[in-house]
Amino acid sequence: MTDSLRKTAVLIDVDETIIDTEYNLNTPDQSEDPLKEAIDRVARRGIRVGLNSDTAMKNLKRRGQIWGAHGPFIAERGGSVSAGIGYKTHIVTPDNNRFIEMRRRFVTALLQENRLADYLTLVGDIRVLYKNLPNLDTELDLPRIAVLINGVRECSFSFYTHGWDKEKTHWDPYDTNALQELVAIWQQICEELGIDPESLDNDINEAYGICIIHDPRTQKVEALDTFCELFSVERVFMIGNSMADYMEDQRVTHYAVGKAHPDFKSAATQVAEADLTLGVIEILELLDKQL
Repeated sequence: MTDSLRKTAVLIDVDETIIDTEYNLNTPDQSEDPLKEAIDRVARRGIRVGLNSDTAMKNLKRRGQIWGAHGPFIAERGGSVSAGIGYKTHIVTPDNNRFIEMRRRFVTALLQENRLADYLTLVGDIRVLYKNLPNLDTELDLPRIAVLINGVRECSFSFYTHGWDKEKTHWDPYDTNALQELVAIWQQICEELGIDPESLDNDINEAYGICIIHDPRTQKVEALDTFCELFSVERVFMIGNSMADYMEDQRVTHYAVGKAHPDFKSAATQVAEADLTLGVIEILELLDKQL
């Protein structure tokens, strides 16, 4: 192993790069084995393979453990970095405690007695909550709106909303009125904290019923200097699907999965023919041959 490879890292975006919007792989039978094997082949060369995502660090490390990507990691859109599984997490986002307080007050607001009949409030690992929400007994007298709050973020704040569709008897993530109602409660909490909601980076996605709030200074590219300095990285190969994965830095080479955003494809050195997990595997196989 050369010193150059020792100072090289491959970072793979997670959402809509490895997994789809339903948290699934697109390998045959959704098997994790082909991805693990592709990551392992690159790692055996002495190259560190990690994950890069808006996901919370705790979840990112757990996925890394499953897929054999042992780090380093960039989590919460650059809000925190870590050398790997079992290593300390370094917070990059300024004043991250305000997001933790924001979440605490949001949960408290939803659990007020006059709101209990309206909101089913669930806090925890968002992937687990999302997967299990449809399993709730539809014979129960359920509230109008389910609010899924990410309980493990450290540098940002997020929640999903699903409206209860009485006619179809299922939870509807595309209920825009439900999302707007909860965004209004979040805005009120910001006012209580003396924070202008417009001063934050608000990703309010009505298509999926998601609200994600970041400090505007939190960007993956902004975390790069900290990342490279702490972990002695001089070269990064970034595999992604959108301009959120783009880092305008000479240390970074970009690779895009098949159905990545056109702008990211244009910025990428190479674009995989396959999409999602299969596209990531294709790129890892290419890197294994080239490096």
